[in-house]
Order: sequence, then C-alpha cells, then structure tokens
Amino acid sequence: MAQDMQVFLFGDQTYDLVPDLRQLLRCNTKPILSAFLEQSHYVIRAQSATWLSPEEQQRSRSSNLAHLLQKYSDGDLNPAFQVALHSLTQLACFINHYEEPGRPYPSPGRKYVVGLCTGALAAAAISSSSSLSELLPAAVYTVQVALRLGLLANDMKDRIETPTQESPREWSAAFFDMTEAAAVSALVEFDSVTDVEKVLEATNPVTWSRYNAKLPVLSGATGKSDWGGSFVSLLHRAVRECLMEPVRWDGVSDSVTKIARSLEVKCVAVTPVGTNLEHSMSSSLKDITKVQIEPLKSSDSPLFDTVPVGKAKLAIVGMSGRFPEAPTPEAFWDLLYEGLDVCKEVPAKRWDWRTHVTPDGKGHNLGGSKWGCWLDYADQFDPRFFSISPKEAPQMDPAQPRHTLWREHCDTAGAGGTNMCINPDGHSGLDKGFFLSRTGNCKPFDDQADGYCRGEGVATVIIKRLDDAIAENDPILAVILDAKTNHSALSESMTRPHVGAQVENMRAVLNTSGLDPRELSYVEMHGTGTQVGDAVEMQSVLNVFAPDNEFRGRDKPLYVGSAKANVGHGEGVSGITSLAKVLLMMKHDTIPPHCGIKPGSRINRNYPDLKARNVHIASEPVPWTRGSEPRRVLINNFSAAGGNTALLLEDAPLKPVLADKDPRSSHIVTVSGHVVLP
Repeated sequence: MAQDMQVFLFGDQTYDLVPDLRQLLRCNTKPILSAFLEQSHYVIRAQSATWLSPEEQQRSRSSNLAHLLQKYSDGDLNPAFQVALHSLTQLACFINHYEEPGRPYPSPGRKYVVGLCTGALAAAAISSSSSLSELLPAAVYTVQVALRLGLLANDMKDRIETPTQESPREWSAAFFDMTEAAAVSALVEFDSVTDVEKVLEATNPVTWSRYNAKLPVLSGATGKSDWGGSFVSLLHRAVRECLMEPVRWDGVSDSVTKIARSLEVKCVAVTPVGTNLEHSMSSSLKDITKVQIEPLKSSDSPLFDTVPVGKAKLAIVGMSGRFPEAPTPEAFWDLLYEGLDVCKEVPAKRWDWRTHVTPDGKGHNLGGSKWGCWLDYADQFDPRFFSISPKEAPQMDPAQPRHTLWREHCDTAGAGGTNMCINPDGHSGLDKGFFLSRTGNCKPFDDQADGYCRGEGVATVIIKRLDDAIAENDPILAVILDAKTNHSALSESMTRPHVGAQVENMRAVLNTSGLDPRELSYVEMHGTGTQVGDAVEMQSVLNVFAPDNEFRGRDKPLYVGSAKANVGHGEGVSGITSLAKVLLMMKHDTIPPHCGIKPGSRINRNYPDLKARNVHIASEPVPWTRGSEPRRVLINNFSAAGGNTALLLEDAPLKPVLADKDPRSSHIVTVSGHVVLP
C-alpha cells in the first residue's frame, strides 16, 4: 500500500500574524517554546540597537515580546519588524505543535517543505533540523536573518524614495510594457548578490556545518526541490528569492502535483503555517489524490491552559471587609445592587464639622467640605490579634504578597488596605488643595463632577498560586492574570494622570496575558469624580478597549463603572474596594448600576459617543453571566504619587462535577482562638 505524503506550507507576509502570536505568548508550560520566544526577543533587541537609528530604537524599545507585538499592532515599528515577527510566528507555531507529548519531529520520508517568499526562512531552519532542541538555535538565528533582511529591504526603499510623513506605510512600484525576461534582468541588476551577502554576513558556516536539509525544500520561486542542501545554502537561497525573484505559485503547485503523482499516494496532508493558501493547493491536488488539511494545533489538555509568560496565575481564595454602611461583603453587595450613595456629614464620633468647615474654607485647619463615607464601629480593630505594631502596619506594601507568591517564597498570602479619617487635618488639607467635592460624594462620569469624597474601609483578600488552590480544593473567587504599575512621568503634575502612561500600563497587562482587549467585558475605573482625572481615564480606557478605528462586536459590549460613586474614594483602601466589588459581581453574575451620574445632571459632555463604541454605563442591574469563555475584567487605579496600577482578573476555572458523594459523615474543622495576652 502506498504511503501518505505531507507538505508543510510556509506562507508569505500577507498572513495576519497578530492573533497567532498573541495566542502563543500565553503559553509558558513548554520550555523550548518559551526559550525560543525569549531568545528571539533578545536577538531582535540586539539587532535593533546595532542597525536602527536612535529615534527608531526609541520607538521599538520593548520590555518583552508581547510589548513589541503591541507596538507592531499599533504601527509604531519599522516595517522590517514585520519580516522578523512573521518568521518568528511561523517557527513558534511549529515548535508549539511538536512540543506536545507524543508528537515526534517530522522525519524524512514523503515529507516536503514549501517556503513562499519570507516563509522560506522558517522552512530552511525546520528542514535542517531533526529535533526541537536542534531547531532552537537555528530558529533564533533565522529570526535574526529575517530582521536583517527586512532592514535591508526598507533601506533600499528609502534610497529609492526619500521617506516623509506623507509617505505610505506600504510601498510598491508598477512597470508596464516590460517582458518577464526584462523584469528578471532588471531585478538581478538592481539587487546584486552583495545584498544577499550583506544579510548573511554574520553567518559562520562552521557554526552550522552539521545542519543539512533532512526534508526536501521546494522553492517558492521555481517549485524545484533542494535535496541535501546545507542550512546556510538554504538561507542564502531564501534571502535571494525574497529580494530578487517573484513567487511562482503555479510552479509550486505543479511540482507538488508531480511528486504526488509519481509516488502514487492515496492522500496528501497539507499543513499550513502562517498562510491561507492551503485550499488553493488542495484544489491543485484533488484530481489525483485525496487531500487532508492538517493545521498545526496544540492539545486541549488543561496542562496547557493559557497563562502569562514567566508567571503562574494566582487564585483569590478568600475576601472579607467592612465598608461604609456595609459591615460585611454581603451588605456591600446589597448597597451596590441598589445603587446607593452613602455619603453623609462627618459623624460626631470623628470630629465636629461645624467647628472645622466654613463656606469659603479659609482659615487655619479649616476646610469647605463636611462630606465623607464612614465606617460604623471603626473602633473595633484589634491589632494584637495580628501580632503587628501600629508603626509596622503603614510600612507594609500590598504588592509584596503578590510578588512573593510569584517568586514562590510563600504559598499563601494576604493583601489588603485600610483607611480611616479620624481627624480634620486631612480633610482641611485636601480641601485647600482643591481635591475634595463640597457638594457630596464622588460623581464619576457626571458632567458636574467637582472633586472626590473621602471614604473609609478595610478589606483583605487571601491569595494562593492557582495550581495550589486547585490541588487543595480551595473556593476560588477569581484568578489574577497579571498586575503592573507604572508612573506618569510626562504628566503636567504628579497628581494628574497621563493618557500615554495609563494606556501603556493597561496594554502591558493585556500583552503579558496574551489577551485581546475585546475579550474583556468590564473595566472598574478609578473614577474619582474629578474633571481632569475622569476625562484622562476615560480616554485611556477607550483608546485601549474601544478605539474609534476598531469595532467591538454587538456580542462584546464593554461596561465601565466605579465603586467610588457608592462609597467614596477610600484612598489607601480604594483599590481593594474595587477588587471586592468585582469579586461580588462575579459571584452574583450581575453588573450593578452606576450612581455617579446624579439626577438632573448628564454624562460628561467631553466624552465621545460611548454607545457608538459599544461601551456602556449601567443605569440598572445588568445580567453578566459566564459564557463558554471566562469573564475578564481590568481594574484601574491611580495613586496620589502619580502611579498607575492595572490588575487583570478572570473567572475561576470550572470545577468538574463529581458523580460520587462524600461518604464521610463527620468532618474536621480547625478553629483558632489566637489571642496575644498583655
């Protein structure tokens, strides 16, 4: 019986690489793939520092490959990066597929590799290797060659036409009344062999002497196969074809058809890698044999669930807190669901506002705001229970537990925040700095927003690594995908947010998590109710999640809101309050109404048409159920020191339904009566 035949088809740059590469960046469970992505980014950065101008180096500067991909998507990079990222994506797709358990590297025997234009670069590396470990250095070097090729082509374009701001991003020239022979002769004269050698001038033949073609490579320019060529010669031919020869798809199709006919195969498997031409090849072969399209893919096993590169997901396994007018999380949810604003005058237990508030706010230790959102029973905290001193508590950084878990220095961590307004000094000082509203609570998104209202609270979450939480059957409330902080260095003032910094930080957490912004359905905004802060933050959110040049489908609405409209700005507890709100939303499958736009007022007139971008502010409870994919949320927070913090969450993984009942009739419950005696 005749054996089957397989054709690996590596396409050219007409294929959109972004979705595939973004998906690949989510995988960190495969060591060879992770090593390839990390080393390729290093090579790209090193080559950029050598060959790019200082201005272009600044534009292409990136902290990781996900960051570089975002810049490519935004159109901020030199066109040469498309060549490098295209080859990188093709090689990463191949590595990702064959690094699955039980999938051996393609061995010689009725297997052929086709490389069209820049696809020939990846084809050369894969053909010249016999295992993934052998492919890794060749693949990384191929990315370097691809970038140099792109830089050479872009430099040639600039020499033909001086680039200006009005120059098109894509460039080509058409010539009429020219024969094919004349065109080939002109190309040979224009792109000399010295250009090919310039691209490959760093190639050391000794280094790659043991890399020879194990699988025959079919030329995208002629369709002819190369049996037994070296890796260096295959790269040389690939670069020459990219620069000097047109793609001849007809020749490729004819060559594959002739091979299949000569071998009398019953079925040809076509494996496309970064191309949509598999169906065209299938049409060419269907008259002589059966054709099966076999795209590269990875296992659906939970072993390869999506996680950010270099980090484990973190599980929130517990949450508790006390909030204004809400002594428990359940009471806090009722408050949110009803859309209540709990702002009121300063309680007598704090201080007498009548002696510290005047209409103009002038005078020593006087202010103009008597409003706040206050905790009941604020005097019930027992510091001795936690074995911490009053001096120690303010020095504890909430970010420490998260990083400690990621570095595996501990297995369980607590994180939280507190805020108490126990004397009038803070009120009067903030009012004199024009931070506070003199009319009541925070009014996020309101056209009459006039400052923030101070709020109190205390809240804590318990965090573990997701794998540990699953193994120990913990109740998982949500999963932390990533968290990042940057600072608004280019802002007019330390206390004013900056669109560029906020956008960069939001995109950073999306990039390292491999998520498309349209995969998020809710953003919990900082939303203090200040004219400058709210306008900047809304612009930042829209730029990332609903830009005016990209459409959010009808089935992908984005809701925005802010807990500060209900319980004020908790300052040091504001971030954990927002997190508590989101956890309760996930628990109750509901987006609560936003009460920041007050009756008789309207949405901020400086905002663009939100509904046109499928962005909404809930005016009543909105069902928010989980679908086939987990719900994903971004929480944005801004500090008085100019820091932007973004936290990315998703639903807890679904638990398998256990058919068997627990046979135990008694259970052990551990109770601690921890008390520190004086």
